[in-house]
Amino acid sequence: MICYALNSIFPFRVGEAARAVLVGRREKVSIATALATVAAERVVDSLTILAGLALVFWRVPFGNVEMQYHGFKVDPEKLKELARIYIALPTALLVIAILLMMNAAFRRLVERLIDALGFLPPFLRNAARKVIEAFALGFDSLKSPARVFWIAVHSVLIWALVAWSVPLIAYAFDVPMTFLQGLTITLLICVTILIPAAPGYWGLWEAGFLLAMKLMDLSATPDTVVAMALLTHLTQYAPVILVGAVCAGVSGITLREAAHTAETVQKQAG
Repeated sequence: MICYALNSIFPFRVGEAARAVLVGRREKVSIATALATVAAERVVDSLTILAGLALVFWRVPFGNVEMQYHGFKVDPEKLKELARIYIALPTALLVIAILLMMNAAFRRLVERLIDALGFLPPFLRNAARKVIEAFALGFDSLKSPARVFWIAVHSVLIWALVAWSVPLIAYAFDVPMTFLQGLTITLLICVTILIPAAPGYWGLWEAGFLLAMKLMDLSATPDTVVAMALLTHLTQYAPVILVGAVCAGVSGITLREAAHTAETVQKQAG
């Protein structure tokens, strides 16, 4: 929660580095090992999101809407066709990357290739080796089927709870919405906030919400949709900062101190 609070306030996703530092201190492990937990969590989280996108594009009916963007016409059928391609490709690449990084011989080969790039400054080569080490440790933790199962269950439950909150807010606005439609909104927001933005994803978050509502052709006035988007964002934003600040206080550190520590670690790594 400290990590997510920092990502909501400060730029450059300093929360990830802060989580590695805090985990390292609490569990008395190296930062590289702590970074491995971040890598493993992100990998499983990405696979969960991709699986969720595949589900909603398969099961959720879209309306007969057509949008134009810089001369391109996009309708739901074209979008679903593009989604099938761009979901399958990253999923395949991610799975292949996991399998390769679990192989010690492949990792040694990659490290030798990095060392062979003599034109790169030493600090860049060292940073690349640290990243590979962190990912390798994270992927090694995924070799246990039981561990993978429980991580996947945790990830699915978290995203399901977030998605469930959207129909609850829609109900307050008298807008009928199913759980799968709420999941569609949640996951399309995840796509739009991939674009680098100011902390909190304000603007892009609302754009993803509006896009999903339009694609599903859910009946609501424009003012209602904007109000729903802002309220949904606020209810998923403010509690994260509040709980993160409380957790930081319990851990004996302020959010600003955690961010400063993370920035120091990032500079040392890069």
